[in-house]
Amino acid sequence: MIKHLRIDNRLIHGQVAVTWMNFIGADKIIVCNDKVAADPIQKMALPMAARGNTVYVFTVEETINYAKEHTDETMFVICKFPSDALQVLESGVEVQEVNVGN
Repeated sequence: MIKHLRIDNRLIHGQVAVTWMNFIGADKIIVCNDKVAADPIQKMALPMAARGNTVYVFTVEETINYAKEHTDETMFVICKFPSDALQVLESGVEVQEVNVGN
């Protein structure tokens, strides 16, 4: 289940890696954006910014499929744009909270 979905074009930064993860109690962070998922440098760098937390960098479709297949996991999804978040929400995946950043 997606416990928390955040829209934030900065993706992972210190506040997300430390404060939000502790507050939410998620098992992992999923960065959700098609262009970011296609960029090997961002796929390598984003997990390093998460300070030891498990991070997946997925396309929107991969995020939806993962959430549907792993309903027993607690996920914190960060979408780069509102359009990414809207696709996730319209997919029927269970999302407990939505937060719009910056």
